[in-house]
Amino acid sequence: MFRSRWRKIFRDVWARKSRTAMASLAIFVGVLGVVTLWSGGGLIISQLKNDLKEQDLAMQAVFVSAPSGSSVDNAAYLDALEDFPGVTRVEGRAVRPLSWKLPGDAEFDDGFVLAA
Repeated sequence: MFRSRWRKIFRDVWARKSRTAMASLAIFVGVLGVVTLWSGGGLIISQLKNDLKEQDLAMQAVFVSAPSGSSVDNAAYLDALEDFPGVTRVEGRAVRPLSWKLPGDAEFDDGFVLAA
C-alpha cells in the first residue's frame, strides 16, 4: 500500500516538474521572509534597548509661550521648575519667529530661530 502511494507521488512530481519547482520556491521564499522579519525585528529591538537610556528620556515636556515683546527671566523660571519635588533636570528652549528678505525680493520669508 505504501509502495504504490510513493510511486504515485513520485510520478505526479515528475510529471509536473515546473509546478513542483514553483511551489517549492514559493514555500522557500515564504519561510525565508518570516525568518528574516523575525530576526530583523529581534535585532532592532535589542539595539534600541542598548541605545536608549531611560534615565535620559524626558518624562514630561511643557511648552509656555510669552506675549511678543515681553521680557522674560528664563533663568528664574527654570530654577523655579527645578525646585519642584521629583524633578531631576530642567532644560529650556527658545523658539522665536524670524522674517527676512534678500535684496531684490518683494516678500519676506518666514522661519524660526531655535535656541537651547
